[in-house]
Amino acid sequence: MLNLPRHEIPINNFIVAGVLSEKLEIQTGLELYEQLFDNQTKYADYILLLNNYSILHLLNNNLSAAENALNEAINFIKSESCIDSYYEYYIGINNVILKYLSHNVEEALVNWENLNNKIPNIPDLAFLIRRHQLIGGVLNNREKINSKEWLNKLINEHPHELGRPWSFFGKGYLFSDLQFWSES
Repeated sequence: MLNLPRHEIPINNFIVAGVLSEKLEIQTGLELYEQLFDNQTKYADYILLLNNYSILHLLNNNLSAAENALNEAINFIKSESCIDSYYEYYIGINNVILKYLSHNVEEALVNWENLNNKIPNIPDLAFLIRRHQLIGGVLNNREKINSKEWLNKLINEHPHELGRPWSFFGKGYLFSDLQFWSES
């Protein structure tokens, strides 16, 4: 048996890759996340697990369950004294999308504007900035779209943005992979 120091990392990455490649059913991904959450451990990347879990609910058109997961992540962020903008932005932008899909366009726009200065300074910053701009355009145009169509909306309308990583960052929802850093 393989003993991994942080088993939630490969499980999360398996779910994200499986769903995005359409090799894993969304319901199976939800069940795998629920098994992780059932053991009551608050993983180091708990916020990001909730983020991805909420996206699967969005893809299943279960906006209420997605909202519950995002609210839990938002409350977790608020309870921390020092939180990285990466977490705030990923949860925040998916919450913007949830509000938009729930027809709360004004709230989505306000939340989107509040995220302008929270885009994390990561190596893929240019992709996040462009993605943020495109989402703002969709919000301002008030286009009607369902939660499944949203997944590929940006890529379908803007397929050649910036380079190869756009195939991931151009998705309508902002998934997060998890990484393990060890000095041993």
